[in-house]
Amino acid sequence: MSEANRYRRKKTISRILNNSVLYIVLITISIVMLVPFIWMIATSLKGSGVMTEVPPRLIPKVFYWSNFREILIENHFIRYMRNSVYIALMAAFGRLFTSSLAGFTFARMSFPGKGILFSIILATMMIPMQVLIIPEFLIMMKTGWIDSPLQLALIIPFWLSGAFGVFLMRQFFMTIPKDLEDSARIDGCSMFGIFGRIFLPLAGPALATLFIFSVMTSWNDLLRPILYINSQRLMTLTIGLASFSRQYDVNENLKMAGAVVTLLPLGVIYAFAQKYFVQGITMSGIKG
Repeated sequence: MSEANRYRRKKTISRILNNSVLYIVLITISIVMLVPFIWMIATSLKGSGVMTEVPPRLIPKVFYWSNFREILIENHFIRYMRNSVYIALMAAFGRLFTSSLAGFTFARMSFPGKGILFSIILATMMIPMQVLIIPEFLIMMKTGWIDSPLQLALIIPFWLSGAFGVFLMRQFFMTIPKDLEDSARIDGCSMFGIFGRIFLPLAGPALATLFIFSVMTSWNDLLRPILYINSQRLMTLTIGLASFSRQYDVNENLKMAGAVVTLLPLGVIYAFAQKYFVQGITMSGIKG
């Protein structure tokens, strides 16, 4: 065997070993991360008498699908889910509009103080929401939006507090060639026309990424619903699950069924939009 062949064989074996170690590490981490979710789903299908078994059993002998019927119908989780879906979608679409418009402005327009203003917007990301919640609550109280049927107190703040969305859209819009903008200007297209006809159609991956982040943030929000919702008919899934978990006579299997109902929509959304999510993160220049 020649020296070149020995070198190539050694390099191939080294690459196979490195990939094998990498795959083993990734599979191990994946299993560790999936175990809590698998246990949650398995527990949600157990009966109340099986919870105290020693040793505990992962896969139940009998699947109690009635746990989900009790959660969804008897404990009004269908109503909570409807409220959460409405709030999450309204908040996400509103943030898409405001963030994309602001991102286009910072990426393609020139005006005095643009850099300073953009830095101030980014600096707001370091301010915890708990610091701003008191003045926000006073504003909502003055406007009469607390416990409003339209849930404006849970929607409007998401439209106006999207520093991450502005940054994401700005980064994406800066990757679009300037020739497209110049050609549109020559054809007599206005700035709003350039934004709506050229930039927005090309920003599908970034918009999908921002949509997923916005839905997840609104869906998992607990602080604002606790402050702004007083009526049970307006409660979201996070409040419903928290109130349900505080009941001392509730079995763990029903709590886990409620958790599955709460997490399932997010998993479905991410499964269908994963390709656009990864593409949007990559093309916007934000790399982990």
